Amino acid sequence: MPEVESEVLPNLAPLPREGLARLWRRLQPLRRGCTKQATDGGIAAACHQPLAFDHLRLATPVREAIHRAQAATSPGLVFSRGRLGVIIPVRNREHHLAELLPTLCRTLDEAAIEYEIHVIEQTHGLPFNKGQLFNAGIREALERCDYIALHDVDFLPVKVCYARPNRPLRPFGICLNNYGTRPLPNPCFGGVVIAPGRDLLRINGLSNRYWHWGKEDDDLLLRCLLAGVVPYVDHSGLFRELEHSSSRGQTPEGKPPGSIMEKRALRRLYQRNRSRFRLMARGLLEPSADGLSDLPCRILGRQHESTFTRIVLEPGGQP
Repeated sequence: MPEVESEVLPNLAPLPREGLARLWRRLQPLRRGCTKQATDGGIAAACHQPLAFDHLRLATPVREAIHRAQAATSPGLVFSRGRLGVIIPVRNREHHLAELLPTLCRTLDEAAIEYEIHVIEQTHGLPFNKGQLFNAGIREALERCDYIALHDVDFLPVKVCYARPNRPLRPFGICLNNYGTRPLPNPCFGGVVIAPGRDLLRINGLSNRYWHWGKEDDDLLLRCLLAGVVPYVDHSGLFRELEHSSSRGQTPEGKPPGSIMEKRALRRLYQRNRSRFRLMARGLLEPSADGLSDLPCRILGRQHESTFTRIVLEPGGQP
């Protein structure tokens, strides 16, 4: 069972000296606020805080529904044992996968966590649909796993607790990259999210209708809030963000757009995602009608590797 530690001392050898000093200054308030607390259910930590949602522009009835749901939920975050299912959605990211998997497996083995890894790969021809890939992985993993890690392929764990939380958790507060440190804002609910299987079923997974890039993370956060599931953030967690081209500028073939028309098409998809989330925030869309319950993708192949299972699928529906 991995411990939630009060000291945050990541290995920062690749960083320049001034980058290490800057990161240390940023971590001081978090170190002072992180203390271990033994509980009957496992280990709870004061460095975990509920995720803020003030940045979401919600209609008054939606915000009131969230407050009512949260009032009926007991607060607090506790870790326990369980089998972890890691879901990694990819397309044209083999170089990142080759870097992530050895580090991830070593991290989980050192923490004595029982786990399985599912790499969900989307075929070409349609814009990327992370929601459908995650939902397909959730369906696959929940047959044997107690909790799930929704894991982007370009997030390399440095100092992370992958233990089983009793609530959805973003297990990090700071990212390292080639340019130094990047503290993530409290409202962000993406990159890596660890959640109990029962909560993912309760919120009906992720939406299947966000194509390309934009607002799928906010949609996941709002689904949790509406169901009375309070997400948390671990400010002591640390990932290294691998260098990559922005997902905002990739065609359905996974390549940078080569013409003005392709750029405009991608921009239209992003605007469509924003419009869809606005409907969700106004209470005009029902999460129970879009998610795990009506996953439209088609599985094309399955391959078992030594450390993971690769599932190739084609997303369903129209962008």
